[in-house]
Amino acid sequence: MIALVDYQTGTDEPYNQLQAAIANKALDAQPDFHVYFLDETETFVPEFTSTITGNAGLNWNAVWDQPWLMLDQISGIVGDSIVMTTDSSAMDPGWSTSVVTITDSSSFYTTEVVVSIYKAGPFETINRIYLPTISRP
Repeated sequence: MIALVDYQTGTDEPYNQLQAAIANKALDAQPDFHVYFLDETETFVPEFTSTITGNAGLNWNAVWDQPWLMLDQISGIVGDSIVMTTDSSAMDPGWSTSVVTITDSSSFYTTEVVVSIYKAGPFETINRIYLPTISRP
């Protein structure tokens, strides 16, 4: 986020020193979106991890809205990570989405992490095709 800040050059002077500054979010989560595709016969979904970033020393609490998602911790301090696991047996075929809402201890700042899982139904198959990548050092 970029913030525009206007400064005065003196006490009684007009505001005429406009500057742009990068403003970091006070509370954020990275990554803030996780997605996974699950075959009908699969039961294992890998863990998802998001790191809470923002103002140093800021305490946070987390709540979520679906019973098939579990968090390894529901509170912490900026810099901590949340590990999310899922119970695929509690999901119906199709898309299942849960939102983890992270709020600072004063409930002033809020951010969200979205977990979406597509569980294939009968006669559906998830084809995982991996493309080769070439990179330069």
